[in-house]
Amino acid sequence: MLKKWLIASGLAMAVGVLIAGADLVSQRAVLARPSDNAKDVRKGEKPVEGKIVSGSRARQWREKSDQTVTIEFEPNTPLREALSHIAERYKMTIIVDTEAFKADQNQPDVEGQPVKLMRLPDVKILTALRAIFEQINGDFYTKDDVLTVVPRSYIEGGRVFRHPVDVIFSKRPLADALSELSDLSGLSIVLDPRAQADASPAVTANFSNVPVHDAVRVLADVSGMKSVAMNNLLYVTSIQNADKLEKEKAQKDAGATTKSEKVMPQEGK
Repeated sequence: MLKKWLIASGLAMAVGVLIAGADLVSQRAVLARPSDNAKDVRKGEKPVEGKIVSGSRARQWREKSDQTVTIEFEPNTPLREALSHIAERYKMTIIVDTEAFKADQNQPDVEGQPVKLMRLPDVKILTALRAIFEQINGDFYTKDDVLTVVPRSYIEGGRVFRHPVDVIFSKRPLADALSELSDLSGLSIVLDPRAQADASPAVTANFSNVPVHDAVRVLADVSGMKSVAMNNLLYVTSIQNADKLEKEKAQKDAGATTKSEKVMPQEGK
């Protein structure tokens, strides 16, 4: 009996060892599998960060907006219907800033305003959109791949200059930095190559919720240049040239003001 008991005990111990070993191997196999959690990274490995490049999206938008189309809208077509058709058919994102139209034009439902478009064969989408926006006294700006419709005064008054940006530059060529600011804000920024003392001055800056025109002004200053506002764009050029352009603009504005304030002679009674 004792002998049988010893044999049975030995067999039980052997089975237990085998089960424990199998369980350990299974646990190791599980640990060796890739984790589904993106935050789990093996020791010594650097996580791969996915970054959407705003410049790439902006270029895609330009290519899309430059495509030629044949388009027509019958009279009394609501603006929202016309824009919805264009957005769906040509895969565009179009947003109307209704609050801006309420404040600027006292227009409670600009999207319901009727528009029309005569048949336009083989024109760029932007040409068709501008023809539509003129009918509501509107304009637009683009940021990344989104087109935002605003009152014309929004663009002419330079409010787009105040769009905030969040970006970090570390020893970036000035031209690249300005290009990225343009893509981030939807603002046109032009760099005068004649004004650069260095072929590719490098800039380092950390902008957090900074109006884009201030960011451009700082980058121009550290590069020995100056930015000047020209309608709805910023022009980075030499300090001397910027001062000249600003003086010309001030004289033009003063002349326009004097002309508008001219008193017409009253007709004799």
